[in-house]
Amino acid sequence: MKKYIVLISFSAALILTIFAAGFTSVSSVRFVRGISVNSTTAYSRLNYSGSVEYSGSVSCDAESSGIIEVVFHKNGDIVEEGEPILSVGEIAKDISSSDIFSSLFSGDDFSAIAEGGSIKTYSAKKAGKLSGLELAEGGFYIKGQTLFKTSDESSYQVTLDVSEKDIPRIRKGQSAEIKCPAIAETLHGTVESIGNTASQTSVSGGKLTAVKVVIKIDTLIPDIKTGYTAKCTITTETRPDTLLVPYTSLMESKGEKYVYVRGRSCVERRAVKTGDEFSDGIEILSGIENGEVIVYDADSVKDPKKTIVNEVSAYAE
Repeated sequence: MKKYIVLISFSAALILTIFAAGFTSVSSVRFVRGISVNSTTAYSRLNYSGSVEYSGSVSCDAESSGIIEVVFHKNGDIVEEGEPILSVGEIAKDISSSDIFSSLFSGDDFSAIAEGGSIKTYSAKKAGKLSGLELAEGGFYIKGQTLFKTSDESSYQVTLDVSEKDIPRIRKGQSAEIKCPAIAETLHGTVESIGNTASQTSVSGGKLTAVKVVIKIDTLIPDIKTGYTAKCTITTETRPDTLLVPYTSLMESKGEKYVYVRGRSCVERRAVKTGDEFSDGIEILSGIENGEVIVYDADSVKDPKKTIVNEVSAYAE
């Protein structure tokens, strides 16, 4: 009897040992997400924000300093090309802006400074809607100041301040997607013009040297309004039949780039050769084949022999 008790006890202990070993082995396996890498069209994109405005705005800048004599129109008026907007008394060209401000600050009669000048009329340079007219009769302005603008209100555009490092990637005619928080649908546009000069503009954390880029909005809908915030995504390059992997899938060690590929029982490390970088991932020139499954988050692999891909989704279809 005692012999049978010992035998039963030994068998039970053996079963428990095998179960514990199996449980430890299973619990140490890491399950990860995999992606099927398929040949696709790769896109390079740039993202910048601006505001919606009427397209084709033409500004009228002061050719000399002076005093506003007569204002013929107000902001919002529809004017014809060549229609008078302002009548001004121009100051003699040899009087500097600093002399004007000194005279105003000291309380001198401004009209005395204007002696020797001439009467001039500023007219609309193109037909459209009048805006930017902030001067009243009797007010003064200085040379180079924008007196007013006229715009075609039947079309719209977005002006962007594009960083000097990104400008070489911008070309006239490139397509853009435009999203406004106030408009549900995505608008479509085209790069209309690229500025000839760069200037500094204030951004969060400092200054940005940028060039003005105008995006013409091709989609016209009743809900669009000037002043709306517009987030523009410009497609700078498209390349068909490209094998892309996400940035999270690529690892590098001692100068070698690699990914983890799904094997029969676990994942396997595979060296790859990479090409250009795109908005959606990195181009793979060799190392993996179209349709193979790789680990999406390569950093999650601690031990390839104990890592199994249990979920697969398509990437860059």
